[in-house]
Amino acid sequence: MKEANPEDQLTTGQGDNLVKMNRFFSSEKTAKAFHELIAFTQRSEEWMNYVAAVFEEFILWEKAAISFDLLLELLLFITCDRVLPEGKSIITLYLERNRGLGEEERNFLVSLAASRFGIFQVTRVEKEGRVRFKDLFRAEEIPVALGGVVAPPGSFMMGRILPDSPGKDGFWRPAIFLTALEEPTVAALETVAKKWFWQYSVAHKGWATEDDFIRENGFRFLRWYLEQLSAGTAS
Repeated sequence: MKEANPEDQLTTGQGDNLVKMNRFFSSEKTAKAFHELIAFTQRSEEWMNYVAAVFEEFILWEKAAISFDLLLELLLFITCDRVLPEGKSIITLYLERNRGLGEEERNFLVSLAASRFGIFQVTRVEKEGRVRFKDLFRAEEIPVALGGVVAPPGSFMMGRILPDSPGKDGFWRPAIFLTALEEPTVAALETVAKKWFWQYSVAHKGWATEDDFIRENGFRFLRWYLEQLSAGTAS
Protein backbone atom coordinates (compact mmCIF):
# COMPACT_ATOMS: atom_id res chain seq x y z
CA MET A 1 0.00 0.00 0.00
CA LYS A 2 1.38 3.42 -0.87
CA GLU A 3 2.33 6.17 1.54
CA ALA A 4 -0.26 8.59 2.90
CA ASN A 5 -0.81 11.90 1.20
CA PRO A 6 -2.15 14.39 3.80
CA GLU A 7 -3.95 16.38 1.11
CA ASP A 8 -5.89 13.29 0.09
CA GLN A 9 -6.85 12.63 3.69
CA LEU A 10 -8.03 16.15 4.44
CA THR A 11 -10.47 16.20 1.55
CA THR A 12 -12.23 12.92 2.29
CA GLY A 13 -16.01 13.01 2.64
CA GLN A 14 -18.56 11.15 4.73
CA GLY A 15 -18.23 7.41 4.46
CA ASP A 16 -14.64 7.48 3.24
CA ASN A 17 -11.97 5.45 4.90
CA LEU A 18 -9.84 8.28 6.26
CA VAL A 19 -6.69 6.20 6.43
CA LYS A 20 -6.92 4.11 3.27
CA MET A 21 -3.82 5.80 1.86
CA ASN A 22 -1.74 4.94 4.94
CA ARG A 23 1.01 2.37 4.80
CA PHE A 24 -0.27 -0.65 6.74
CA PHE A 25 2.71 -2.94 6.20
CA SER A 26 5.97 -1.34 7.27
CA SER A 27 8.13 -3.75 5.25
CA GLU A 28 8.10 -6.87 3.12
CA LYS A 29 8.78 -8.86 6.28
CA THR A 30 5.59 -7.66 7.99
CA ALA A 31 3.55 -8.21 4.84
CA LYS A 32 4.85 -11.78 4.65
CA ALA A 33 4.13 -12.31 8.36
CA PHE A 34 0.53 -11.21 7.86
CA HIS A 35 0.14 -13.46 4.81
CA GLU A 36 1.44 -16.45 6.79
CA LEU A 37 -0.92 -15.62 9.67
CA ILE A 38 -3.91 -15.63 7.32
CA ALA A 39 -2.77 -18.88 5.71
CA PHE A 40 -2.54 -20.41 9.20
CA THR A 41 -6.04 -19.10 9.99
CA GLN A 42 -7.54 -20.68 6.91
CA ARG A 43 -6.03 -24.10 7.48
CA SER A 44 -6.25 -24.19 11.27
CA GLU A 45 -8.32 -27.15 12.46
CA GLU A 46 -9.81 -25.06 15.29
CA TRP A 47 -11.04 -22.33 12.94
CA MET A 48 -11.74 -24.05 9.62
CA ASN A 49 -15.52 -24.14 9.95
CA TYR A 50 -15.71 -20.77 11.68
CA VAL A 51 -13.75 -18.94 8.98
CA ALA A 52 -16.01 -20.38 6.32
CA ALA A 53 -19.10 -19.23 8.24
CA VAL A 54 -17.80 -15.69 8.66
CA PHE A 55 -16.92 -15.35 4.99
CA GLU A 56 -20.35 -16.65 4.05
CA GLU A 57 -21.99 -14.07 6.32
CA PHE A 58 -19.94 -11.05 5.33
CA ILE A 59 -18.70 -11.67 1.79
CA LEU A 60 -20.71 -14.18 -0.22
CA TRP A 61 -23.94 -12.16 0.01
CA GLU A 62 -22.26 -8.90 -1.01
CA LYS A 63 -23.66 -7.46 -4.24
CA ALA A 64 -20.30 -5.91 -5.14
CA ALA A 65 -16.74 -7.02 -4.55
CA ILE A 66 -15.51 -6.06 -1.11
CA SER A 67 -12.81 -3.38 -1.13
CA PHE A 68 -9.23 -4.21 -0.19
CA ASP A 69 -9.30 -2.22 3.05
CA LEU A 70 -12.57 -3.84 4.14
CA LEU A 71 -11.17 -7.28 3.32
CA LEU A 72 -8.15 -6.56 5.52
CA GLU A 73 -10.44 -5.33 8.30
CA LEU A 74 -12.52 -8.51 8.01
CA LEU A 75 -9.38 -10.64 8.23
CA LEU A 76 -8.30 -8.81 11.40
CA PHE A 77 -11.79 -9.21 12.83
CA ILE A 78 -11.62 -12.97 12.26
CA THR A 79 -8.01 -13.36 13.34
CA CYS A 80 -7.61 -10.93 16.24
CA ASP A 81 -11.06 -10.18 17.66
CA ARG A 82 -13.08 -13.37 17.72
CA VAL A 83 -11.99 -15.93 20.31
CA LEU A 84 -12.28 -19.66 20.78
CA PRO A 85 -14.16 -21.06 23.81
CA GLU A 86 -10.94 -21.17 25.85
CA GLY A 87 -10.50 -17.44 25.30
CA LYS A 88 -7.68 -17.39 22.75
CA SER A 89 -7.74 -15.67 19.38
CA ILE A 90 -6.26 -17.22 16.26
CA ILE A 91 -3.36 -14.75 16.32
CA THR A 92 -2.57 -15.81 19.90
CA LEU A 93 -2.45 -19.44 18.80
CA TYR A 94 -0.22 -18.50 15.88
CA LEU A 95 2.24 -16.61 18.07
CA GLU A 96 2.36 -19.50 20.56
CA ARG A 97 3.08 -22.02 17.82
CA ASN A 98 5.69 -19.93 15.99
CA ARG A 99 8.29 -19.01 18.60
CA GLY A 100 10.99 -18.56 15.97
CA LEU A 101 9.55 -15.42 14.37
CA GLY A 102 11.95 -12.54 13.79
CA GLU A 103 11.73 -9.51 16.10
CA GLU A 104 10.15 -7.23 13.47
CA GLU A 105 7.55 -9.79 12.45
CA ARG A 106 6.66 -10.69 16.04
CA ASN A 107 6.37 -7.04 17.11
CA PHE A 108 4.05 -6.37 14.18
CA LEU A 109 1.82 -9.35 14.99
CA VAL A 110 1.77 -8.52 18.71
CA SER A 111 0.60 -5.03 17.78
CA LEU A 112 -2.16 -6.52 15.61
CA ALA A 113 -3.17 -8.81 18.47
CA ALA A 114 -3.60 -5.75 20.69
CA SER A 115 -5.55 -3.78 18.08
CA ARG A 116 -9.13 -2.81 18.85
CA PHE A 117 -12.20 -1.93 16.86
CA GLY A 118 -14.28 0.77 18.50
CA ILE A 119 -16.41 3.87 18.37
CA PHE A 120 -14.48 6.87 19.61
CA GLN A 121 -15.14 10.48 20.50
CA VAL A 122 -12.39 13.04 20.09
CA THR A 123 -11.92 14.79 23.44
CA ARG A 124 -9.06 17.14 22.55
CA VAL A 125 -6.39 17.88 19.98
CA GLU A 126 -2.77 17.67 21.12
CA LYS A 127 0.53 18.67 19.56
CA GLU A 128 2.17 16.99 16.57
CA GLY A 129 -1.11 15.93 15.01
CA ARG A 130 -2.22 13.74 17.91
CA VAL A 131 -5.63 13.66 19.49
CA ARG A 132 -7.27 12.01 22.45
CA PHE A 133 -9.84 9.34 21.71
CA LYS A 134 -12.43 8.37 24.29
CA ASP A 135 -13.25 4.72 23.67
CA LEU A 136 -17.02 4.67 24.18
CA PHE A 137 -17.17 0.92 24.83
CA ARG A 138 -14.13 0.69 27.10
CA ALA A 139 -14.43 3.92 29.11
CA GLU A 140 -10.85 5.06 28.67
CA GLU A 141 -8.94 7.76 26.82
CA ILE A 142 -5.96 7.02 24.60
CA PRO A 143 -3.58 9.20 22.55
CA VAL A 144 -3.86 8.61 18.80
CA ALA A 145 -1.67 9.89 15.96
CA LEU A 146 -4.01 10.39 12.99
CA GLY A 147 -1.40 11.25 10.37
CA GLY A 148 -3.06 14.31 8.86
CA VAL A 149 -6.72 13.47 9.40
CA VAL A 150 -8.67 16.43 10.79
CA ALA A 151 -10.71 15.40 13.86
CA PRO A 152 -12.29 18.32 15.75
CA PRO A 153 -13.03 17.90 19.49
CA GLY A 154 -16.45 16.34 20.01
CA SER A 155 -16.46 14.51 16.68
CA PHE A 156 -17.01 10.75 16.45
CA MET A 157 -14.91 8.11 14.71
CA MET A 158 -15.38 4.40 14.10
CA GLY A 159 -12.73 1.92 13.12
CA ARG A 160 -9.66 0.03 14.26
CA ILE A 161 -6.59 1.38 16.04
CA LEU A 162 -3.46 -0.39 17.17
CA PRO A 163 -0.56 0.45 19.49
CA ASP A 164 2.48 1.86 17.72
CA SER A 165 5.68 -0.17 17.56
CA PRO A 166 7.71 -0.77 20.73
CA GLY A 167 10.12 1.96 21.74
CA LYS A 168 7.74 4.83 21.03
CA ASP A 169 5.87 6.84 23.66
CA GLY A 170 2.70 4.85 24.02
CA PHE A 171 0.41 6.32 21.38
CA TRP A 172 -1.94 4.47 19.06
CA ARG A 173 -2.57 4.89 15.34
CA PRO A 174 -5.30 3.90 12.90
CA ALA A 175 -4.91 0.43 11.45
CA ILE A 176 -6.97 -0.14 8.29
CA PHE A 177 -10.39 1.47 8.47
CA LEU A 178 -11.37 4.67 10.25
CA THR A 179 -14.39 6.77 9.30
CA ALA A 180 -16.02 9.90 10.66
CA LEU A 181 -19.57 9.52 12.01
CA GLU A 182 -22.18 12.26 11.74
CA GLU A 183 -24.23 12.83 14.90
CA PRO A 184 -27.52 11.50 13.41
CA THR A 185 -25.67 8.32 12.50
CA VAL A 186 -24.25 8.06 16.02
CA ALA A 187 -27.77 8.32 17.48
CA ALA A 188 -29.15 5.66 15.13
CA LEU A 189 -26.19 3.39 15.78
CA GLU A 190 -26.59 3.79 19.53
CA THR A 191 -30.18 2.56 19.28
CA VAL A 192 -29.34 -0.52 17.26
CA ALA A 193 -26.23 -1.20 19.37
CA LYS A 194 -28.35 -1.37 22.53
CA LYS A 195 -30.55 -3.97 20.84
CA TRP A 196 -27.51 -5.96 19.73
CA PHE A 197 -25.98 -5.77 23.21
CA TRP A 198 -29.16 -7.10 24.79
CA GLN A 199 -29.22 -9.99 22.30
CA TYR A 200 -25.52 -10.66 22.93
CA SER A 201 -26.01 -10.62 26.70
CA VAL A 202 -28.90 -13.08 26.47
CA ALA A 203 -26.83 -15.37 24.26
CA HIS A 204 -24.01 -15.24 26.83
CA LYS A 205 -26.39 -15.65 29.78
CA GLY A 206 -25.78 -12.15 31.06
CA TRP A 207 -21.99 -12.47 31.23
CA ALA A 208 -21.32 -10.00 28.44
CA THR A 209 -19.22 -6.89 28.93
CA GLU A 210 -19.07 -3.94 26.58
CA ASP A 211 -15.46 -4.80 25.73
CA ASP A 212 -16.44 -8.39 24.83
CA PHE A 213 -19.41 -7.12 22.87
CA ILE A 214 -17.59 -4.61 20.66
CA ARG A 215 -14.69 -7.01 20.09
CA GLU A 216 -17.02 -9.78 18.94
CA ASN A 217 -19.29 -7.52 16.88
CA GLY A 218 -16.99 -4.86 15.44
CA PHE A 219 -17.38 -5.83 11.81
CA ARG A 220 -21.15 -5.93 12.29
CA PHE A 221 -21.04 -2.24 13.25
CA LEU A 222 -18.99 -1.43 10.19
CA ARG A 223 -21.33 -3.31 7.84
CA TRP A 224 -24.35 -1.59 9.39
CA TYR A 225 -22.76 1.81 8.81
CA LEU A 226 -21.89 1.08 5.19
CA GLU A 227 -25.39 -0.25 4.51
CA GLN A 228 -26.93 2.93 5.95
CA LEU A 229 -24.57 5.05 3.90
CA SER A 230 -25.40 3.13 0.74
CA ALA A 231 -29.14 3.42 1.39
CA GLY A 232 -28.83 7.16 1.97
CA THR A 233 -26.81 7.63 -1.21
CA ALA A 234 -29.30 5.64 -3.26
CA SER A 235 -32.37 7.48 -1.96
